[in-house]
Amino acid sequence: MVYIGKNIKRLRQERGIRQADLARALGVTCQAVSKWETSANSPDVALIPKIAELFGISINELFEEKSG
Repeated sequence: MVYIGKNIKRLRQERGIRQADLARALGVTCQAVSKWETSANSPDVALIPKIAELFGISINELFEEKSG
């Protein structure tokens, strides 16, 4: 789960999505999204497919190390 937070942040920023909008779409708080992005916490496993779907990527891509 090391890279998922970084990937969520990168994908969200690339798409111009605010933390509040992502949180609303997933039914979580802004604080939860913030904690994911700083790797203080990880998304619930039940949310992983929905996160991937929202960003239009595979579940595997959420966990991949991205350079840059």
